Amino acid sequence: QGAQITYFGLHAQQHRGQESAGILSFEVHDAVSVAQKKRKRMNAEKRGDKDLGRGWHSHPNLTGLHPFGALKTKSKGVRAKAHLHKDFGLVTDVFTKEILPALKGGCAIGHTRYSTSGSDKTAHNIQPFLVKYRDGHIGLAHNGDISNFRKIQEQFVKAGTLFHSTSDSELILHLISRSQKKTQPEQVMESLSMLEGAFSILMITDNYFFAIRDPNGFRPLHMGV
Repeated sequence: QGAQITYFGLHAQQHRGQESAGILSFEVHDAVSVAQKKRKRMNAEKRGDKDLGRGWHSHPNLTGLHPFGALKTKSKGVRAKAHLHKDFGLVTDVFTKEILPALKGGCAIGHTRYSTSGSDKTAHNIQPFLVKYRDGHIGLAHNGDISNFRKIQEQFVKAGTLFHSTSDSELILHLISRSQKKTQPEQVMESLSMLEGAFSILMITDNYFFAIRDPNGFRPLHMGV
């Protein structure tokens, strides 16, 4: 399961944040089967097979705008079931042997927190975040600092937007939900173009998995499928 692999990854990174931990998994997420097809495609290429199939590919608007990238799923309209658990404490305390198996699905993201923006005593600041908007679910795990957070947040507040946390990470979700672009990759790209600072972000939706790093590459990001 994706949550189990994520758990071990978070445990190895526990020194990076000991305030809280969280895992968000998606059940019946098409990105899992697409990633598997990519591996089969790569093996076929090594063997010299001619019929490689469609396999895995990036959204065309993202490939030309390095370093942003996305896994695009083959199916459209898929509504994956989300499972989220997060709480204050260490990874081993938050995820017990009873809780971890309940986070079903082969696709997951996780987060351990140390405060750089937002109070460490606010439960709403624990990541990953999970929201639902007009195009489905968005799960987000963010590390870094958005330097123009206050400026953009003030504009949203004046327009009547309600913020549930004091974290700059929530701003990303509001930017995506307010975007008028038609597709999620376009919404994500437009939102990210407004951000300044140093950050790495993982986002999972019903049909996409995004791995994002700031344009200057200040924050580390390694992705494998």
